[in-house]
Amino acid sequence: RRVLFRSILANPITWGGDTIIRLFDRHTLVKAHQLPMLQVLISGVSLISMDVAPVRFLMAAIGAAAGVAFYLVAADLAGERWAFPAALLFVTHPYILAVSTVPFQEILMLAGLLFAFHFFYTGRWLWASLFLAMACLTRFEAWPACPVLAAAWFLRGDRNFVRAVKAAVLFGWIPAAWLLANHGLTRTGHFALEFSANLWRLQRYAYLAWITAKFT
Repeated sequence: RRVLFRSILANPITWGGDTIIRLFDRHTLVKAHQLPMLQVLISGVSLISMDVAPVRFLMAAIGAAAGVAFYLVAADLAGERWAFPAALLFVTHPYILAVSTVPFQEILMLAGLLFAFHFFYTGRWLWASLFLAMACLTRFEAWPACPVLAAAWFLRGDRNFVRAVKAAVLFGWIPAAWLLANHGLTRTGHFALEFSANLWRLQRYAYLAWITAKFT
């Protein structure tokens, strides 16, 4: 990441659309249908300096943390022998490397999810819950991990009603709190899901398929 920090100083331009919006109005924590976790961090850094560089350093640090988390999960699943080359592939992937230098949400969500799975595998349930909550407050794509971890935790012990409630609370408290606070996925006037079938929506799916294939 030292090379990345030098690169940020040499090339301070922030690219992207959502990234500019997050930097333009730094202290409005909930923007449209976006979740607030990254904006909270940007706002905190901006209390110290309104320069763009500290925000980019923050993103680089989050990317580095995601690399560490990936290493830990790879070690949990395949052993330390394979963890380092796997993490090296992760942190040098051109797409992941690029989006972790400007304020996109994805790398923070990945870091939270990876740490959540690592702590789950090692039996540290509270830490798993906290990092999962961080991921769930970053992007909605993290939410499907909640029932997965809750079900896995429930099946590890006595399968009774009390344990089912504990599983739901331990791994689903942030989505539940968010839904209650906003009376739905987003505040009134915004949306996070759209079920309309039209040509432009199909074009979006084709674009996502192409991007996935391209960067894979």
